[in-house]
Amino acid sequence: RLQFLCNVPLGWANSRAIIRSADDHDNIVGIGDVTLAVSTLVYKGSKNKPQMIATFNAVAPTANPSFPSFSTLAREAAFGSGHWGLGTRVIFVQKVAPIVVFYGFGYQQLLAEDFAIVGSPERVFIQPGAIATYQLGVGFSASSKVNLNASMQGSYIAEARKDGVGIPGSSQQPLNLRLSTTIRTA
Repeated sequence: RLQFLCNVPLGWANSRAIIRSADDHDNIVGIGDVTLAVSTLVYKGSKNKPQMIATFNAVAPTANPSFPSFSTLAREAAFGSGHWGLGTRVIFVQKVAPIVVFYGFGYQQLLAEDFAIVGSPERVFIQPGAIATYQLGVGFSASSKVNLNASMQGSYIAEARKDGVGIPGSSQQPLNLRLSTTIRTA
């Protein structure tokens, strides 16, 4: 079985810079980078062994990239990286009624690209850092209609490079904690 996915993020960004007596304020709405993916059940699992689901994805640079480290104020909303990319991840799901535990890891590589920087006649060659992801979560079936979920998703983004030279401070380790409730109405 295959499951096809399409992610088109919509976002809003607000930026403000106050330099001496000048106050520059921007509100921007836009779409982010589009991700297309396909997932498949690799291993069905059993009572003591988890299901294994593999996902393969491709990222298209449909957003306007923003590089605040190269200018004083981002002129476009940073809803994407401006890079094509490919990635994969593996998720393991273990069911022990009424609890479901899931965990996994992945890898994403964005491709290098030349960019024009506002106010500069030269182009800049940007090589984004590789991205290693991980996640861990648990779901609890409180009743036949209510599920409670908690998950932690994180990643390590390696240092990006500008014209072949590492950009200090560009590596990141974002972490997301999600708590949710699902209520079935039908």
